[in-house]
Amino acid sequence: MAYYYRKLSDKNGIGVVLGLGPERDRDLDGGYELGGNLSVEDLFGIYRDWQLRAYAGLGGRVSDSGAGSATGRIQAFRGYSFGLEFIYRF
Repeated sequence: MAYYYRKLSDKNGIGVVLGLGPERDRDLDGGYELGGNLSVEDLFGIYRDWQLRAYAGLGGRVSDSGAGSATGRIQAFRGYSFGLEFIYRF
């Protein structure tokens, strides 16, 4: 897991998270596959009462059916996430 954060201004910042490693699920019959995720988030209003956090991410398994697959029948997959959060600090 790697995390990078950059302060854009006194009130805004951006962060990037990268994760890579072995994962398994019920379809892998006890084997592991290479998987990972990447997400980017932006925080507006760091020192204000109201903040807005916007984020987007992509994750999934890297190997495709047969190519490096533990069972030779597992499909690669992708998952996506998007969101907006309003945060009130008190």
